[in-house]
Amino acid sequence: MDAANVGEVIPFQTFALRAGVALALGVLVGLDGEFKRKPLGARAYALIALGSACFLMVTLSFALGPTALERGISIDPSRLIQGLVGGIGFLGAGAIIGGGSDGRLRGVGSGAAIWVVGGVGVACGLGYLAEAALMAVLTFLILFIGDWCEAKAGIKDAVDKAAENPAGGLAKAVGFVLAQMKAAGVDAPFRMTASRQVCIT
Repeated sequence: MDAANVGEVIPFQTFALRAGVALALGVLVGLDGEFKRKPLGARAYALIALGSACFLMVTLSFALGPTALERGISIDPSRLIQGLVGGIGFLGAGAIIGGGSDGRLRGVGSGAAIWVVGGVGVACGLGYLAEAALMAVLTFLILFIGDWCEAKAGIKDAVDKAAENPAGGLAKAVGFVLAQMKAAGVDAPFRMTASRQVCIT
């Protein structure tokens, strides 16, 4: 295959620009993991975004290039997107399955972020750079602000303590929520009357 013919569809300068933007946006999303010292950091997210963008651009260049047209080769680039979504989904599932030994489901946020970063790379490969930047910024804000809000409210600590003691975990979690509602001036969602109160011995 002639590399010059492939470059006619997506010039090298455009290829480099899109790949660079995908790499930078992947690093942006991965900064949250670096700040919190998570196993998945900026390097992993950057590689996922870069790989998605490059795979898509190379496929578009070949499918729409003169080499494929002259030989009558028909390629549907949308099938590559389907394959990328499925493959990146496996990476995200691996991040979720590899949790702690206490039986809790961990890494759900990281798994979802991997999936979104793949979408960022696909958007960059198609040339939707502004849309990709918006996706990356929103993802970073969700990851960063979400954990900050949980830590501020003390929800994460309460859930961790409840998981350490499964026997009393539910009671502690419910008690914590009701205490937070009372502190905020919100009435409890239910009230137990004396006639409906049941004692279990």
